[in-house]
Amino acid sequence: MIFDRIKNAPGRMVEGIMNKIKRKRRKYSFNAKNVSENTDSVASERKTARGPNCLGKRHIVAMLGFFNCFFINANRSVVSVSIVAMVKHIQPNETFHLNNREVSCPFPSASENTIEGPTGFVIPAMFRMASNWFPSKERGFLSTLVVCGYGFGVAATGILTGWLCDTPHLRWPSAFYFWGSTTLILAAAFAFLLHEHPQDHPTITEEELKYITDGQEMDLSEKTPSTPWKKMLTSPASYAYFFGLFGHYWSIAYFLIVHPTFMGAFGFAICMIGMGLAGCNATISILLFSLSLFTSGMALSGVMISGMDMAPVHAGALMGIACTIAGLSSLIIPLLTGFLTTHEALSEWKKVFWISSAIVGLSGVVYAAFGSAEVQAWNFPGGKFPEKLEEDKGKGKAENKSTEP
Repeated sequence: MIFDRIKNAPGRMVEGIMNKIKRKRRKYSFNAKNVSENTDSVASERKTARGPNCLGKRHIVAMLGFFNCFFINANRSVVSVSIVAMVKHIQPNETFHLNNREVSCPFPSASENTIEGPTGFVIPAMFRMASNWFPSKERGFLSTLVVCGYGFGVAATGILTGWLCDTPHLRWPSAFYFWGSTTLILAAAFAFLLHEHPQDHPTITEEELKYITDGQEMDLSEKTPSTPWKKMLTSPASYAYFFGLFGHYWSIAYFLIVHPTFMGAFGFAICMIGMGLAGCNATISILLFSLSLFTSGMALSGVMISGMDMAPVHAGALMGIACTIAGLSSLIIPLLTGFLTTHEALSEWKKVFWISSAIVGLSGVVYAAFGSAEVQAWNFPGGKFPEKLEEDKGKGKAENKSTEP
C-alpha cells in the first residue's frame, strides 16, 4: 500500500500541476486579443497617472514657488552674513558689557522685522495657489520641491554674500543690491507667468488642464466656499498640524539663534539632545549637528506641506494660522535662552538643549499620533466628501483587498 502511494506520487503531482494551469488559463483568458486589450488599458492608465510627459505649466509654478522660498530666506540671511563686513573695529580695547539676556531680546531688531514682516503673507498665498495647480497625485512631490528653496536660499546666501563682501570695489552694499534686484526680477516673473487658476492660463494645453482638473478633489470652476472656521479649529488634525509645525520652526530657530550663541561661548559642541552628552568634543559635535540638520530636512515632505494635503481649498487660511503659531517660536526661544543662561555656564545651556529636545520630540509624537495627510471632510461644502471622492476611496479599498494574500 505504502509502496503504491510512493510509486504513484509523481503522477499525482504532475496531474495537480496541470489542473492548476488549466484553472489559471480559464481565469486569465490567455488569448492574443485579451492580452492586447489589457496591455493598451494598462498603458493608458499609466499615462493618465503620470500626466503629460512634457514640462507643463504646473512645473513652472513649482519652480517659481521654489525660487520664492529661495529668495525669502536669502533676504532674511543677508544681514547676518554681511554684518561681519559692516562692523568697524575703531577701538578694539574698548568693551561694551551686554549679558546674554540683553542680547537675546528680540525688540532691538524690530525695524528689520517690520521690513521683513510682509513676507509672512507670501507662503500661505503661495500654497493656496499651488493647491489649484498641483493635482493630488503630484501634490506631495511638487510641494516638497517648493519648500526645498528654503535650504538652498540659506546656502546660496552664505556663499554669494561672503564673496560679494570680500570683493574689492563691491563690498557689503553690493550684497543688498544683488539680492534686492534679483528679488524684483522674481516679482516680475510672478506677474507675467503666474495665474491663480489653471483655467486662466492662456497657453496651457487641454491635456494638462484636463489632467489637473481631474486630479482635484473638487471642481475648480465652482466658487470657493467660505472658510469653515469652527470645524477647522475643532479638528484634532489641525492642532496636531499646528503643534508639529511649531516644533519644526522651533528647531530651525534653535539652529539660527541659539546654537551660534552657544558656539561663541563654548566653541564646537553638539546640538539638541546630544549637546548635553557630548560636552565640547568637536568631532561628535560636528557629526551630530550635521545629523540634526539632516533629520530636520525630512519635515519638508511631511509637516511643512500637510496643510495643503488636509485642506486644498482652505490651504491659505490653515497654513496662515499654522505659520503664525509656529513663528512664535522665534520669539520665545531667544527669551527662554536669555532667561536660563544668565551666567552662560554649560549646565545652564544644557537646560536649553533638553527643553528644546522635549518640545521638538513631543511635537513629532503628537503629529505622528493625531496628524493627517488626508483631505478632511470640512474642506468641502457642507462638511461632506464629494461623491467622486467617495467612489475613488471605495475603489482604492477594493483594490487593496484584492491584492491581499
